[in-house]
Amino acid sequence: MNIYRAVGAFLWSLLAGCSSDKWEAFIYPNSSDLTQFTSIGPFQTFEACQQSAINVLKAFKPGDSDYECGKNCEISSQYGGMNVCEETMK
Repeated sequence: MNIYRAVGAFLWSLLAGCSSDKWEAFIYPNSSDLTQFTSIGPFQTFEACQQSAINVLKAFKPGDSDYECGKNCEISSQYGGMNVCEETMK
């Protein structure tokens, strides 16, 4: 019986580890100048990130703004302090 508990605990820890992704929204008030942005988050899911970004964009003029959501982003000194994300989605 102990082997089943050990295997179950191992599988649970793998599944729990998968849910530790952090999403961050990058809001661009002027979509033609991506150097100017505001970030919001973190969010536990892409869907929460996306909905929050869309809600913030409603305050901007239509067509002038944009957003993207990044997963597990970190500032990279290798790339001059830019945010580097495992994945970005819109």
